[in-house]
Amino acid sequence: IGGVFCIVAGALMAVAANVDSIGTTPNLPKVMATLGLGAGALVVLVLAQLTTNTTNVYSAAVSIGSWVNIKQRYIVLILGAAGTALAAFDIYAYFIPLLNFIGTAVPPVAGVIIADYWIITRAVKKSDYSFEEGKYYGEFNWLGWAVAIVSAVIASKINFFATSFNSLVIGFILYTILALICNTCNVSYMIKVKNTNVDKIKEA
Repeated sequence: IGGVFCIVAGALMAVAANVDSIGTTPNLPKVMATLGLGAGALVVLVLAQLTTNTTNVYSAAVSIGSWVNIKQRYIVLILGAAGTALAAFDIYAYFIPLLNFIGTAVPPVAGVIIADYWIITRAVKKSDYSFEEGKYYGEFNWLGWAVAIVSAVIASKINFFATSFNSLVIGFILYTILALICNTCNVSYMIKVKNTNVDKIKEA
């Protein structure tokens, strides 16, 4: 409830102040200054951003440090410097477009996965994924990637309902149709390799 109140209050302040936005985001410091909230409000805003981004840097450093052999303090310094530099160049103006891109590009992958497992593998081939030693399994599905890209492009051009849902559905339908055609014409769309070490596959 508190989070919703803060969002609504911030939106109402931005509307009341009627100041220019930074990209797609309201200029909160300018909003506060325009409404006469004073330096205290700006200090609170800076501290709020500081605590939030401290957590962001720490979590990113922990994640990167799990697969890169670099001391965590150095990773924190590098990420902090990079984040500060990007902020200085107004990278935040591209945050909403980035989220829109992710929301359009990622859902088709889920649509392909659902179609490949439940429709093509289980319903049509009457089989299941197998990673047993000596079995062949798909390492690269070129049709799936092609469908995901095409679905994202098509969904981005459709001004109806939610783009993420549209791209998922389009990916599901396209992959089902094209995979059925490929199977009927005996065209392989999966690069397969033989599993010679079942332990590595299970660990992965």
